[in-house]
Amino acid sequence: MKKLIMLNIGIIALAGIVRIFPHPWNFTPVIAACIYSGFYMNNRFIAIVLPLLTVFVGDLVLGLYSGMAWVYSSYLSIILIGFLFKGNASFKKVGMLTVSGNLTFFIISNFGVWFSGMIYPKTVSGVIACYTAAMPFFQNSLLGTILYSGLFFGITEILIQKSSNQHVLAEIS
Repeated sequence: MKKLIMLNIGIIALAGIVRIFPHPWNFTPVIAACIYSGFYMNNRFIAIVLPLLTVFVGDLVLGLYSGMAWVYSSYLSIILIGFLFKGNASFKKVGMLTVSGNLTFFIISNFGVWFSGMIYPKTVSGVIACYTAAMPFFQNSLLGTILYSGLFFGITEILIQKSSNQHVLAEIS
């Protein structure tokens, strides 16, 4: 069990570190780490604080920006979505979490861009223009989250399965 906790912390910290390296726009492990944290971490406080803290440390390195409240609220929402679907990981469940996490980030963060009024007018056509301009970023975000969720959940589930098999073998012996 302690190994699983350390794995969870390691994966989330790794996601924060990977984010500061050069990558295509929005092709990061952050949304996957938020989903993963909500899904696997039993301590809800740590599940919320750890990914947000790793993102914040990355933002200190990369630079702070005006829309941080919207971005962080989207990450918090994604972690909470992970809480809702705790339990056995399945391909279908992880796929659903990946899509819903990305949609959540897309809707909240781009609403913040539009709402700021700095780039787009606060009109219906302004909000449409904002979300339209953000579509290429959504594609990269979704692809990154698919890749990293596959890695994070896949590695964890393989290790859980391996650990379960070892416990069964120890009980048989």
